Amino acid sequence: GKILLPVAQRLTQDIADVFQQLRDLASGITGTVTIATIPSPAARWLPRIIREFRSKFPSLQVHLLDISTDLTFRKLRDGEVDFAISRQTGSGDEFESALLLRERYFLVCNPDHVLCAKEGIYLAELQGHDFIYTVPGSSLREHLFPRLTEIGVRDTGHQVTSMLTAGRLIAGNLGVSIGS
Repeated sequence: GKILLPVAQRLTQDIADVFQQLRDLASGITGTVTIATIPSPAARWLPRIIREFRSKFPSLQVHLLDISTDLTFRKLRDGEVDFAISRQTGSGDEFESALLLRERYFLVCNPDHVLCAKEGIYLAELQGHDFIYTVPGSSLREHLFPRLTEIGVRDTGHQVTSMLTAGRLIAGNLGVSIGS
């Protein structure tokens, strides 16, 4: 808990700052704020924040788009969203960005898998193991693919858009994957 507390405090403050800016904008007006985000924030902490925001500003609609990193930037660039949450920053000075948090990754494997018994692993320990990738364009794949290729995981040929699908393939002993 002591290790994660400073990260959680920074994340909470950064999120509070973003929503304070939205509150300032929303005072007395109606409209829509559209957020493009990668899946992990959409699933983990944005539902609570959006619910709280909507209770304070019921005349302002918040729309959430759970999409890949490259789509978040495209929609931001095209003016289709008001802001984006991604694992990567935009190129050059195109967008203003701020670090919200650092995520830990976790291994997704069958309970019988040799790596499952370990408390933690290094990415290099995946060398030679069958790996189930997310589809090209997903933020997790874009972030990890170069390193996984470098260390020599065995590509199963399975590419998934959903961790539910990955989970079913893993349950069938067809490989391992990484989640966030």
